Amino acid sequence: MARISPDPSRTAMDFQLVNFDNPTEVRTFEKGRFELYNVGPTTLGRATYEPGWKWSEHVGPATGETSCQVQHVGLVMSGQAVAKMDDRRDVVMRAGDFFYVPPGHDSWVVGDEPYASLHILGSQGYAAQNTDESEIRELVEAWAQAVQRHDLDDIVAHHSSDILMFDVTVPPQLRGMEEYRESWRNFIAWLGDSGKFAVSELEVTSGADVAFCHGIIHCAGANSTTGLTIRLTIGLQKIDGQWTVIQALLRCADPGQAEAATSALDQIARARSSNATDTRRFAGSSAASS
Repeated sequence: MARISPDPSRTAMDFQLVNFDNPTEVRTFEKGRFELYNVGPTTLGRATYEPGWKWSEHVGPATGETSCQVQHVGLVMSGQAVAKMDDRRDVVMRAGDFFYVPPGHDSWVVGDEPYASLHILGSQGYAAQNTDESEIRELVEAWAQAVQRHDLDDIVAHHSSDILMFDVTVPPQLRGMEEYRESWRNFIAWLGDSGKFAVSELEVTSGADVAFCHGIIHCAGANSTTGLTIRLTIGLQKIDGQWTVIQALLRCADPGQAEAATSALDQIARARSSNATDTRRFAGSSAASS
């Protein structure tokens, strides 16, 4: 039997161990995460999805695709999931199943048990997001959360000092940070401590240094009997490497809602103006008497 001599160019440094607890990259999304592991010349992946996860709802929108265009070879480690092809064929994948799923499919978790799978093929391109789009989504989400908690400084963060806003109320056009802040002060007063504010159906289109996004605002004031549904469009520009809001357009889906919102916010604005005037008069009279 011929004896094969060891290759002196290969050493123990060629060996590589990568533990599950030390992924090379982690891609997170609602109800799930996808961890990548660079092992030698191969990139492996581990998917972990919570009950209720669905690719078309929780991964697809960020990729801009209507169905997953990545082919997968892997092994189900726990739980169950359905893979449904664009031609409506489907299969249930269970713990212990090796699988191959071709491009052009949706997938979702079945039952109340979390799902986990090891991916041997297709990891690099899976759930990959445009970095700019991700940053813009995070910016809008942080803005919505700031409105909900009445944090005015965070509301106007990442906005141009020359911000232009077309509002649902009167005046319909506001320009500059002073007018923009005042508009949100009035809105926060209308929202109240128990009001609700959230953004959904956000879609982002980004270029090298300009972008826009549009979505739906759902909000309700603490003392309002009905909520408002507002169409939101935001224009952004990358300034000094940071995405900055330069323009915002808000329009009520129902004209009747716009009239009610204008009336309510106008009352709040006049009340705030009156209170400010009374405060200044009190301060002046106190100074004079002293």
